[in-house]
Amino acid sequence: MRPRTDFLATLNPNQRAAAAVSGDDKQVEQYAARAVELLRQAVAKGYKDAAHMKKDTDLDPLRSHPEFQKLLKELEAKGKTEGK
Repeated sequence: MRPRTDFLATLNPNQRAAAAVSGDDKQVEQYAARAVELLRQAVAKGYKDAAHMKKDTDLDPLRSHPEFQKLLKELEAKGKTEGK
């Protein structure tokens, strides 16, 4: 079973429910930023499957986040330089 990578998966059930119904943009942004930071840590520890990140539906909530887009571009560029 593959681990869930979406930002709601990093929350306990009460936090998920609160984020889902609160409409609190600041809280949602905090959770998204934390999720991107966790993805950055995974990349720093060797994760390099940019193609999977591009199609993983668990990451859909992060797709419009500028830091997620930046991370994905960095990962793709790193993959191109390592492939040479």
